[in-house]
Amino acid sequence: MVSAESGPDGIVEPYRQNLMNQLVGVLVWSARETRPERLGFGRGDVQINVHRRGTQSDMGKETLLEFDPDGAVDREVGVVRIDDEDHHPIAAIISYACHPVVLSRRSYAVSADFGGWTREMFEAVCSARGLSLQGCAGNMNPIVSMIDSDENNYENCRELGAKLAAEALRTFVKVDASPPAGVAATLRRQVSLSATRPCTRY
Repeated sequence: MVSAESGPDGIVEPYRQNLMNQLVGVLVWSARETRPERLGFGRGDVQINVHRRGTQSDMGKETLLEFDPDGAVDREVGVVRIDDEDHHPIAAIISYACHPVVLSRRSYAVSADFGGWTREMFEAVCSARGLSLQGCAGNMNPIVSMIDSDENNYENCRELGAKLAAEALRTFVKVDASPPAGVAATLRRQVSLSATRPCTRY
């Protein structure tokens, strides 16, 4: 995972081209390495996110995001376990609803924020490869965020990433991966909702 919040300012052509080449390479490698597998899913819980609430500044031209400890929040850690046919771990997909904005919005470092630390720490303990997904973050930010600061605190990234990795590992080892029952598929349905009253908060 690479955070869209952290990276070069504007379009840097060498960076863009290198990213495209790597993405294509990953797709080609994945197609070549396709093999039978076993799948399982588990849920954990970790408190490293908080609801953010949007308020208008005094000038009314800028939306300020502030922590709202009483707001709705989703702290579930979703873990997909992928094993080979002999029950050896291959990979884990770790999903957590939180914007990767521990680092400053002014950070130009190519960084996956706390999600990168989650993956690294997971892989340091487990033989499976890890993929950290942002999940449906909505209005959920890290409990520690430097988004409006001119400074970056990589220690905060490491700390939150370690907490998420620990919960992902705890969940991963409890998941029983089984052969898929049939062919994987997707289903989509469009639903129209009508607001009964104006939304007063973000």
